[in-house]
Amino acid sequence: MKLTTVISISNLLVGLMAGVSSPAMAQTATEPPALPPTSSTTTTTTTPGGTTERETTVVVPVTPVPSSRIRVPKTPATTNVEVNTPSATGTDTTTTKVHVDAPPDSPSNTTNVEITTPPAAPAPKGDNVVVTPEAPTPAPAVTPVAVPYPVEPTYVEKPVEHRIGAALTVGGGVVDFTGSSARDMTNTGGYWNARIISGTRQFLGVEAAYTGSARDISALGLSNQAMLVSNGIEGAFRLNVPLIRGRSIVEPFAFAGLGWSRYNIARSDVNTSSVASSDDIMEIPYGGGLSFGYGGFLADARFTYRSTYYNDMFQASTGSGRLNNWSVGGQLGVEF
Repeated sequence: MKLTTVISISNLLVGLMAGVSSPAMAQTATEPPALPPTSSTTTTTTTPGGTTERETTVVVPVTPVPSSRIRVPKTPATTNVEVNTPSATGTDTTTTKVHVDAPPDSPSNTTNVEITTPPAAPAPKGDNVVVTPEAPTPAPAVTPVAVPYPVEPTYVEKPVEHRIGAALTVGGGVVDFTGSSARDMTNTGGYWNARIISGTRQFLGVEAAYTGSARDISALGLSNQAMLVSNGIEGAFRLNVPLIRGRSIVEPFAFAGLGWSRYNIARSDVNTSSVASSDDIMEIPYGGGLSFGYGGFLADARFTYRSTYYNDMFQASTGSGRLNNWSVGGQLGVEF
């Protein structure tokens, strides 16, 4: 509340005090002596709860009236006016106390008047009001993220476990007898086989095979188109040295086993020669080779020598009809 309002209230109170002398009561009037100026004192106090109290004391001298001319009723010697004015923000309250002092010879009665004014209206635009707005919350910083280019999927081959390994192969090659008697009557021939192998990825393996061969034979008493044909089966143990890297395998090997073969004269209707028409023999095949595999593919090359027993086919003509032979060939197949 402005100080002008406080002084106006004080003058009103003084007028009430001075106007108690009506025209009927007053006989004569004299000029009042000059009064000292009005003084005021303001005290500001802030409470722990954040409320601000301002106390303003205004001292207003009252003109003394001669007791012989004016009968003054008992009036308050001192009037205290307390005004509570809330601030525009509604958080502070300004308390103004106005003290009106009467002359020393006035009665000592005191009347306290408490006036509560309504909340003050907001300050007009013309006043110097500083409003500090709250600082806006800054937006979170955006960190750029590098987006990589699409990468082609890379297929990593799963290492092949060291398993036993098995294979099925077929192949063939050339074959010939080693004995002079048999070579004099026959030519170099060819052979074929089908083989099952177990333990291709182990140091020790086994194999079983069907074998066959065919070659020309010339003898007195046989037709010109006569051929010596053999069919048989054999089995062998293998000693392997598997060198495995990823899906590839390189494997030197050696083998030895036991077999049976049956030889017979084919493509000749008449046999009046000294050569038997057929013969069953026992064979001991042995040799060595090198195999290569990748994934499920397997190939090998091998040399085989067969010692034969119970030979009767050429015995009548030469007295020694052993059918020992050698062969060189290759095979292709699958490994699983």
